[in-house]
Amino acid sequence: VEIEVNIKSAGLQRIGEVPQYESDAIVRRSTPLQKTKYNIRPMARMRAEQMAQLGLVEGDVVLASQDKGSAVLQVKLDNHVAMGCVRVAASHELTTGLGDLMGDIIIEKTSKELYKPYETTMMKVVA
Repeated sequence: VEIEVNIKSAGLQRIGEVPQYESDAIVRRSTPLQKTKYNIRPMARMRAEQMAQLGLVEGDVVLASQDKGSAVLQVKLDNHVAMGCVRVAASHELTTGLGDLMGDIIIEKTSKELYKPYETTMMKVVA
């Protein structure tokens, strides 16, 4: 099996997935499923070396930009993510503006103040 991958830049690559409790309209509207501890908010997950290279620490807030959209996310340490990659979940209200599940992504450190409206949105989702 051959897979052709067209990487546009030498920058970071997004690894996206559709979380279990965001897979379709029924589970997204189910209050009990949205309140479960397994319904984790989207974050920019990176390995420690990648975070250090970008000058980030766990809990920092970043602006993730892809195609013509962006998302404000907290940084989460995840050493299971390959170097040069950022894991960002899809199918969530906070990440719908991003592009393809896999592709170039730009990560820039931003103000925690920018994150507050998103945190408020998350509280409404699980309330």
